[in-house]
Amino acid sequence: MEEELRKHLHNVTAVEKYQNKSLLGKVKHFVSEIVIIVFAVTLSISLHSWSEERHQQQETAEFLGDLKEDLKEEKVNQQHYSKEVKKATEMFRNFLEIDEKYIDSLEKNKQDISIHLNLLIHKFNRGNYEGFKSSGKIGFIKNRKLKKQILLFYEGRIPLTTEVENSYNDKIKILSDYATNARTKKEMFLPQRSKVMFDIARQAALNCDTVYTQNIVLIDSILKELKDKS
Repeated sequence: MEEELRKHLHNVTAVEKYQNKSLLGKVKHFVSEIVIIVFAVTLSISLHSWSEERHQQQETAEFLGDLKEDLKEEKVNQQHYSKEVKKATEMFRNFLEIDEKYIDSLEKNKQDISIHLNLLIHKFNRGNYEGFKSSGKIGFIKNRKLKKQILLFYEGRIPLTTEVENSYNDKIKILSDYATNARTKKEMFLPQRSKVMFDIARQAALNCDTVYTQNIVLIDSILKELKDKS
């Protein structure tokens, strides 16, 4: 703005040197020109700022729209894994109750014990969030509550979820190796070491389910803010 103003001032004063006007007339003409120039430049800057802000909010709206779809998908994933760890929790609880009499009954009737030691293979879709974050435009979100919740989910809840899932998967891998080496049902289910591992795995599954439940609550809150915003 200063450079533009100096340019116009130079043009105004250059013309004034050759105009046959009184000093007062020259001053009035000079001041009026300055006012017009300042107004024009200020208006130009204001229009540019308005256009830039409008563009920023359009980008933000597009980002939030994409994020909404990501979070809806993630909610489905969280619900799915919550069901998986609930089933695992029940399985480990049943394993803890197995005794020698129960195993003898199974073997007599030629029955087996179902063991499902499935790992949690969970991939978070962070593409839209990371792209918007890396552009430095997270600050464009005017809704402070919404911005805070989005940051909490992606910067806090996702790392926490990954941590508890990795911990659970570690327990499952140990149990899988243990089950592979066990030669009989009694060797697999009756030793105190087995009971301890089953209980640790059960607790790990419970931790996962707690985190999933909290994540779903936060996702629902974000989706509500996005709905209210629209």
